[in-house]
Parts: sequence; C-alpha cells; structure tokens
Amino acid sequence: MNALLQRYDVLICPASIVLPFPVEARDIREAAGQHFGTYIDWLAITYALTLTGMPVIAIPCGMSASGLPVGIQIVGKVRGEAALLSAARAIEEIIGTWATGKPEVH
Repeated sequence: MNALLQRYDVLICPASIVLPFPVEARDIREAAGQHFGTYIDWLAITYALTLTGMPVIAIPCGMSASGLPVGIQIVGKVRGEAALLSAARAIEEIIGTWATGKPEVH
C-alpha cells in the first residue's frame, strides 16, 4: 500500500460491495455469485483497508438507479490525514457539481 500511495495521492474504492438492503435482512450471504460463509465476509472491502494502517474516510457519492445511497472509501498515505480530508472535500465539491442534484450510479 505504501508503494502504491507513493505513486498516487489516494486510493478510491467502493464503500460497500452491495447496495443498502432491507433492515430485516441481518447480513448478505451472496453477491454477484460469491457466497459469504460468515457475517463479516461481505464486509472485507472495509476492514481490509483498515488493516493496512492507512487513514481511510468514507463519503457519499450519489444514488443508485433505484434511489439507494452509494458511497466511496478514500485511502490516504501514512500520517496523511490532513491531505486525505482535503482530497475528500475536493471530491465532495466535484460530486456536488454534477447535474442538478444527486449523481446517479449505475
């Protein structure tokens, strides 16, 4: 991760592998044909980044075609919290300029 972030300012990836699901569903057991044996398996995209020790922030980035919220995670450099927050703010400003409302993610 250090080598990657020496080349790039930040890493951006989805905040979740699935769209929000009904509150009655305790967890996700399958997505895109991938079976998840435990509750935390489908959360790997979030905890894997935390395990790198890099600062990470999650921000909203729009809505799905069905109107559900979508987010992204932004990973910064070691001890780069200020730069990470600045990048997140810049991304929020760019996203806010799309169309006349919320951007759609398809």
